Amino acid sequence: MPEHLPWILSQIGYSWTYGSSQIGIYRSGTVKSSFYEATEKTCQYACDHSPCDAYNWSSATGFCVLVHDDTALVPISSWRSDAR
Repeated sequence: MPEHLPWILSQIGYSWTYGSSQIGIYRSGTVKSSFYEATEKTCQYACDHSPCDAYNWSSATGFCVLVHDDTALVPISSWRSDAR
């Protein structure tokens, strides 16, 4: 099922409404959950539908990290992030 989620999100017209992601930024904080094989849109959707303050997504690995109480912005080139 996870491989179908990007298609489903495009079919329902899901979009992240909190602004544009920041390229090269990782937001540190309390990790609420994480998972592999994510697209940025699936990472955004997971954050949008959970108790998450921000997400981090690695374009290099497809790894998504959802954080609560983001405390710092860390420059790491292969990550994208945004806060709610």
